[in-house]
Amino acid sequence: MKTTFKKTLILITMLSVSVNAFANSVFQVDNLFYEIQEYDNVIVSGCAASLSYGDVVIPGQVSYNGKTYIVRGIGIHAFYKEKITSVKIPDTVNYIGQGAFFYCTGLTSIAIPEGVSSIGYNAFSYCENLESVTIPNSMKHIVENAFFMCENIKAVYTSDLSSWCKITFGDEYANPLFYSGNLYINGSLVNDIIIPNDITEIKNYTFYNCDNLTSVSMQNNVTSIGEFAFASCTNIAYVKIPDSVTSIGESAFKNCNNLESVKIPNRVTHLNQSTFHNCSSLTTLTLGVEVNTIERYTFVNCDNLTDITSLNPEPPQFDNDYHTPIISTFFSYIADKATLYVPKEALKSYMNSDVWKEFRKIKAIKYGNVRDVADDAVSVSAKEGNIVVSGTGNAVIEVYNLSGQLVYSGTDNVINLPSKGIYIVRVSGQTFKVIL
Repeated sequence: MKTTFKKTLILITMLSVSVNAFANSVFQVDNLFYEIQEYDNVIVSGCAASLSYGDVVIPGQVSYNGKTYIVRGIGIHAFYKEKITSVKIPDTVNYIGQGAFFYCTGLTSIAIPEGVSSIGYNAFSYCENLESVTIPNSMKHIVENAFFMCENIKAVYTSDLSSWCKITFGDEYANPLFYSGNLYINGSLVNDIIIPNDITEIKNYTFYNCDNLTSVSMQNNVTSIGEFAFASCTNIAYVKIPDSVTSIGESAFKNCNNLESVKIPNRVTHLNQSTFHNCSSLTTLTLGVEVNTIERYTFVNCDNLTDITSLNPEPPQFDNDYHTPIISTFFSYIADKATLYVPKEALKSYMNSDVWKEFRKIKAIKYGNVRDVADDAVSVSAKEGNIVVSGTGNAVIEVYNLSGQLVYSGTDNVINLPSKGIYIVRVSGQTFKVIL
């Protein structure tokens, strides 16, 4: 009997200590609740009822019981369904937790300060009146669904393209661009971009639905392009993929329906599912010498393709889980109108290979071993108002305006055009963009 009583007393004491410890770890200052963390840090854990219809100003530090704490984070569901109209976050905060502002329908803008490096799952989900989002250069990771159902976002602001490219987005709803389409860097709407030299990969979803993007040039440091990296960038007309790239992810350029020409670099061996699905303006395609596998839907609905060049002496194979490969699964229905150009020594192989044999017009490339053709042999530049082309030999040079009209065809190395503007130059199976 004494033993039982003693055990009961010990249990009650332990529960009492536990409850007191919990009570001491959460405290209120003004209208906010804070939870004590390690090293004299706290996170915001909630707000008082009186704050349900107003503006929130989170301080960088708070004092309680004679002790000062630094505010380092916004906790899980801290402002869940609160009808706050604005929030000011201090630069001491380094993360925004799961569901922190879930269903805060009164928020119309959010400026995330420098210092915040991560945003949690569903952090701003269902903030249905949110119109603008500012992302700091310190951001490293935005988790899945962070901006899910924020359908009224109109603008996303940041100040550095390199920092933007380094963010890891958990899915399409982690990137506020999915809804807004408009990315502003230092206050300017992004149109033509050159990927900075310090970027070695274009991560998944980085420019998903960046609708005002018209051209992209990548430096030779870039080695990979992630899944959906440029998907639904509907106004991209030009993209330069350097030969340093070794992989292009699934749906990377899906729905880029203004893209006119693509050259797949020599080091890419595998084209993933739906990589260029629905690029309806694509007319010219060049596959590098190492492309050996093409997955289904890669070029489906690219119905305006007229010139396809495959530089691999071995016909690339087609990966299809469901049935025997047929051309419509990979290249839609273009076999009757598109011309396929292949290495001379491989002409018969292509004519007898699955999918490739369905092209009605298959022509041999005049130069011999295409593995000896250097990617950087051709140079195109603008000089004194002219287009200057070198390294082409006697190859025919074609110049198009952005409307797709042929404005020059010939072998001149210096081309004078009547008006300034942006032109697309096609020569020796390569495509270049020139601004005069």
